[in-house]
Amino acid sequence: MNESKQTLPANLTRVTAAEVFKDAERLEEILSEIETAARSIVPDKSTAKGRKSIASVAAKVARSKTFLDGLGKDLVSGLKQKAGEVDAQRRMLRDRLDALKEEVRRPLTEWEQAEADRQAKHRDGITRIQAAVGGIDAPIPMSSIALAARIADIEAVEINETWEEFQGHAQQAKDATLFRLHQQREQTKTREDAEARAEAERKAREEQERQEREERIAREAEERAKQEAKAETERLERERQEAVQREQEAERRAEEAEARAKQEAEEAARQERERIEAQEQARQEEEQRRAADREHRAQIHRDAAAELCIVADITVEQARGVITAIARGQIPNVSISY
Repeated sequence: MNESKQTLPANLTRVTAAEVFKDAERLEEILSEIETAARSIVPDKSTAKGRKSIASVAAKVARSKTFLDGLGKDLVSGLKQKAGEVDAQRRMLRDRLDALKEEVRRPLTEWEQAEADRQAKHRDGITRIQAAVGGIDAPIPMSSIALAARIADIEAVEINETWEEFQGHAQQAKDATLFRLHQQREQTKTREDAEARAEAERKAREEQERQEREERIAREAEERAKQEAKAETERLERERQEAVQREQEAERRAEEAEARAKQEAEEAARQERERIEAQEQARQEEEQRRAADREHRAQIHRDAAAELCIVADITVEQARGVITAIARGQIPNVSISY
């Protein structure tokens, strides 16, 4: 950049108030010189030196405005009759030089805004990575499957040179987040495996107890049938001496009684099995209903917390706290519809 192009008119400080404000053409000439000198620079916002140069020229324009306005102010104090005209010229020169200062500084202002936006974008990205840990300590814990999905999401985030000077910070945030998620997933998987084993053992015990009950009922029925058959046989034996017709009739009744006893025993066993199966089915359906209800409520809580983060512009942790308080009835006149 040519240093001479950055310099404002060198003879500005030798200008008098009378020269500036009694000759409109001379004022226009001075302002044109200032504008030409200021606009002659080639703004380079890509380097610190270039940005410093832009700020320096804008400052020089501001100082020129202050100097010329001061001349007018001094002239007005001595020439009351010219006050209106001089004040108008002062306003004009202030407006023009203010506009010129903004024009000269605009590349730097735009660069500063772009720089702030760039840094904010990277910081937001790091915050989103760190926020992935927020849901693992919820009142209703995440499953190992949900945690695995969240780990995959974080692992998919690429940390490369596009993060610029935030690359190291972003990598640290990613590593720390993945460490906590993997740790939580291992703990959750251990707990889920233990719960699954306990549930399997409970069902095995119930099945064994059911089989033992059915076998006991069958044995008791068979024993009763045997006892009844034996008693009937003994009675028939005592009456065998009676008439042949009566003996035959007694034998027929014994056969019918035996068949009926066996049928009743089978029916009793069948009814008991059906009762046990119905009871087991009802219990399983109730467990499924309760599990579905818990998952349904948990999903509503998660959806509500996510929406609250967007609407209220609060963190996931704060949103989770609000939803939990509502669900527990700690906030009057507010409830969650399930």
